Amino acid sequence: MIEIDKLCEELKDKYEQQLKGEFEQVAFYRKIQTALIICIVGAILINAFIMLTQRGNFDLFGVVMMMMGLVFGIVIVMVVFSVLTSKKMVAYSRKYDELVGKEMASKYYNDITIFEGDHYEFRQLYRSVGYHESYDRSYCRKQMSLKYKNKDIKLMDILLEEETTDSDGDTHTTTVFNGLFMEVNMGYSIGTRMSITKNYDIGIGKSKLEMDSGEFEKCFNVYTDDKVKSMQLLTSDVMEIFKQMYASTDKYGFDVSFIGDKVYIRVYERGSLFDYGTESVIDKEYINKDMQNLYLVTSILDTIDYAVEANHVL
Repeated sequence: MIEIDKLCEELKDKYEQQLKGEFEQVAFYRKIQTALIICIVGAILINAFIMLTQRGNFDLFGVVMMMMGLVFGIVIVMVVFSVLTSKKMVAYSRKYDELVGKEMASKYYNDITIFEGDHYEFRQLYRSVGYHESYDRSYCRKQMSLKYKNKDIKLMDILLEEETTDSDGDTHTTTVFNGLFMEVNMGYSIGTRMSITKNYDIGIGKSKLEMDSGEFEKCFNVYTDDKVKSMQLLTSDVMEIFKQMYASTDKYGFDVSFIGDKVYIRVYERGSLFDYGTESVIDKEYINKDMQNLYLVTSILDTIDYAVEANHVL
């Protein structure tokens, strides 16, 4: 695992000056947006006070018109500055990805490419894996290709949401999945479809495998088409490694699915990949989160390779 303090200092030395200008522009637009809204509210409240004191009575029509002006003014300001701020944030985010994001990923991966748009048609790829959960909206915030020990990786940072309506007719949005979704070409097949997952909704495999370790089953369920081969792979030492990795995620968790010569990994996140802070260009909290997730994927792949070789699965 990379030493985070040392990495942050390295990133500051390399990129802080290159990013500082755009970073401050984004922060400036956000502050201006807030200041203008405060000014609009203050101006209308002052005018309302003057009008009421001058006329000596309560002018309902005048108050209503001022409230409408307040709402209209806020909406105009929010729209205009949201568009401007959004463009600045998109431009800054792309530059941050290309500089800081790639630098972080390069500590573990090779041949890193960050794509714009839906390069991998992530919705089709996600559905093809066979996850069972339902969702109404799907977004892909980032797509990358990487290599790890000659394994080709397609990485997508996605958000899946579902809308439900309660008995009162109110609509609620629920996050189905927020995090990293990866397809990894392993170069070999373990000979069965299998998933190691917390929830049945994303279980791939015909039947649930009863494990010898109750502690492991608190973290994961295993679904498989071939119980013998799955037990051959998931020996006690391999299960112990997976438990330790699960604990390292603060119980946000991850899923691993085997289909042919591909492994699909989902890492649950608290935000998107290569998020940046609002107080400084290089924010240790965000750097640490990203590096933990990037390292977690390599640990999962190394564990699979170890299990296959040590237990003679192939």
